[in-house]
Amino acid sequence: MFNINDTVKYGLNGVCKISDIITRDFLGELVEYYVLTPINNRNSTIFVPVKNETLTSKMQYVLSKKDVYTLIEEHVSQSNFPWIEDKKARTVAFEKMLNSNDRKDIISLILTIKKQQNYLESISKKLHASDLKILTEAETIMCEELSIALEIPSSSVPETIHTMLNDRLSDN
Repeated sequence: MFNINDTVKYGLNGVCKISDIITRDFLGELVEYYVLTPINNRNSTIFVPVKNETLTSKMQYVLSKKDVYTLIEEHVSQSNFPWIEDKKARTVAFEKMLNSNDRKDIISLILTIKKQQNYLESISKKLHASDLKILTEAETIMCEELSIALEIPSSSVPETIHTMLNDRLSDN
């Protein structure tokens, strides 16, 4: 169970603060809700029924700095998701990973595309526009959370991720 003032990532809504836990009458039944306030949109409020496992499963504690480094380190040291040569199949697979809301999948996706981008740059080629678009979306999804975890401005997160990945990729 989450508590008031916990900071969580809520699906694709981003990082939120649990500002309250309230009980409301819903069709004659008392229902308890987490009241989430998105960090980057304090005028918005999200109500998540405490007993709705489908919705509460989208709530995750924000990663710690150590968790971020561990997550990246584990994925660099593993074989990771393989590059799919067929563009259409790759796009479908990458979009599925992107929409999974699984941090490991999204970090793995970033790592996979960055590896390919580094390879292509080494032979004076560029990443396909659709792959670059997915990379940007994946970084955006992780940006807010990693900004909080790493205690850096959101604008610095993509460069920091790239540096962390490149440092680890060059070690392998």
